[in-house]
Amino acid sequence: MDRDLFERLSNQSIQKYLDLKGIGYTRNGNYLKLMDHDSLVIDTRITDQKKCETFFWNSKGIGGNLYQFMKEYLGMESTDILKELKELSPELSKAVANRYEDKKYTPEKWKDKGHHEQIKDYLINERKLSTRLVNGLIDRGLLRELKYGDALFVWKEKGREVGSDIQGTRIDHEKYGDRGTKKMVVPGSKKNYGFNFSVRTKADKQKFFIFESPIDALSFYQTYMPKNYQKKDEGYRFISLNGAGTKLETIGDFFRTVGVPDELHLNFDTDKAGVKAFMKFVVNTDIGFESKFTTNEKQVKVYADIPKSVDVKDWNEALQKGETEFTTLDMPQYIEYVKGKLGDNVALDIATEAAHEKKKFDFVKYPKEKNNVQSPNVVNKRKSKER
Repeated sequence: MDRDLFERLSNQSIQKYLDLKGIGYTRNGNYLKLMDHDSLVIDTRITDQKKCETFFWNSKGIGGNLYQFMKEYLGMESTDILKELKELSPELSKAVANRYEDKKYTPEKWKDKGHHEQIKDYLINERKLSTRLVNGLIDRGLLRELKYGDALFVWKEKGREVGSDIQGTRIDHEKYGDRGTKKMVVPGSKKNYGFNFSVRTKADKQKFFIFESPIDALSFYQTYMPKNYQKKDEGYRFISLNGAGTKLETIGDFFRTVGVPDELHLNFDTDKAGVKAFMKFVVNTDIGFESKFTTNEKQVKVYADIPKSVDVKDWNEALQKGETEFTTLDMPQYIEYVKGKLGDNVALDIATEAAHEKKKFDFVKYPKEKNNVQSPNVVNKRKSKER
């Protein structure tokens, strides 16, 4: 199917679809909650940055557009989804867009509480980040404690605060499902950006490491840097997408703003959503995989770093369990890893879906702008005191 047609069908109104199918919901302003799953929330706002209605299923940590809603909530297969979307398109097109003006990001609304006991207790004692690392983030303005004790991870671009995301520090499974804590991107945060930090941006060889969350990025950093800090010819950038498959364009924007790396490490979770995000980046329409791609600057090799323990879902769980060893896989090795973990049939299904949903990532049209984001590396430059 033509890519543009697939996008148009997939991005139709979720609310109109609910009405047509008789799926019950309650409304609270711009948001809808399903009657039978109140942790599934539909955001009906249409903005310059958000082009369609979206859903997020808090208890499962998944979300997306109408196509993804039908797949996740109704359990429909791709061919059936597209057939139904075509049939319902005349009625779905009658939906009235809920236009909403994008909010401007205002750092002043997200002030530091003035002390950091609660976020330190959570990040150090529960998530097992080092005291030294947490203090380094606070010292460099990349981490704040908000009024009610939540952690704010600050996004900086050329030293300017352009967004942030919130990580709750109180466990509430009834409210937040399996995840247990509040997680959100602050309204008005820069589109296709995220929490990031770097080490040695002027080194000859550059590696980008991509993660689903700030805490995963920091967990890997804490494991990786002690073993690699002495490699003075290598520079590293650690980037959080605040999600996986729906935020892949963020990688391309970083390529355009800070430059193209020599290696790209897609270190997503090892669940189906993480595997699918990885495959959407490297799979082609023939269900073949590309272990490298070429921009107008250089050839970029693509890898996946995997915790050696098979019993962990993400990098922070590995850190909490004391797993400090990992394996770097190229494309053929990663595909074999996925087959072994999920089974051949599941791996093929995910690859087929990824090829169908794949977008073209165009990294070659835009000039590079140098962007030196401070690193929280507490070994580099000045040291942070233990508190």
